[in-house]
Amino acid sequence: MEIGILRSSFKSYGAKRILEEANKVGKGVKLDPRHLCLILDKKLDGHSIYEKHLGAFDVVIPRFLTKYFDFGLLATQHIENMGIPVVNSAAAIKTCKNKYLTSLALQRKRIPQPLSAIALHSKDIMEVVKHLPKPLVFKALEGSEGFGITKISNDGDAKDWAQTFAGFHKPIYIQEFINHGGEDYRVVVVGGKIIACIKRVSKKGSWKTNFSQGNVAKLHKPDKEMQELALKCTETVKTDVCGVDIAIDKEKGHLVIELNQFIGFKGTEKATKKNVAREIVKLAVKKAKQ
Repeated sequence: MEIGILRSSFKSYGAKRILEEANKVGKGVKLDPRHLCLILDKKLDGHSIYEKHLGAFDVVIPRFLTKYFDFGLLATQHIENMGIPVVNSAAAIKTCKNKYLTSLALQRKRIPQPLSAIALHSKDIMEVVKHLPKPLVFKALEGSEGFGITKISNDGDAKDWAQTFAGFHKPIYIQEFINHGGEDYRVVVVGGKIIACIKRVSKKGSWKTNFSQGNVAKLHKPDKEMQELALKCTETVKTDVCGVDIAIDKEKGHLVIELNQFIGFKGTEKATKKNVAREIVKLAVKKAKQ
């Protein structure tokens, strides 16, 4: 079985582990989006000026980097059009990557989440800030791993950051700060089943909980509400693989913070002893055989 992994670099823990598990059940192939040439002919077939014709793959697992996101997304859609199964779909990847698209999808299903807004011009950003309770969190619309995020406690900080974001001509995603006491939870869902859950605890002096930022991951047994929220989220955005980040606010209860389509799972495997990479590959093989 040929399992393509759509990614340019395999230095990260997750990419290496998925390739490793793919080679145990078949042949894992590094499919570099930088060297793809996608062609449409009269049959809507797809070709790749690469190691082989794209049609040789039984299934593809997209894991492309942010800097190649636009082309990676097109490649994923192209592969789907050829009838090759993917884990996740282009539509799911696009929704999860964009924080506001995620918020819109969750809002339609009345899934509890922090109050959020989006604006482009610094003047409009400040108008939003006036109407939201502080502190706030400013986020890059398509950031990940805790990068491009800052906590805003006053109007002065808000103005400085608003001007910075506006200077890049990029919209800013504004979210109310959740008083989670320095800890939140990631529920990993693969194929509609919860396979692992961790509590992420921030290091001293930090409010961020991302494992990639040097924080601690601990094994956690999700409560019923957490399980229901995680499964409802993945059903809503139609992900095959998803990391659902949930915080518990002292007043508002369980809130979904973010959905992650390309989950980093080093902390999860270490804390839970679960083989997340194997579960992802097992699902890919299952989809290939359907």
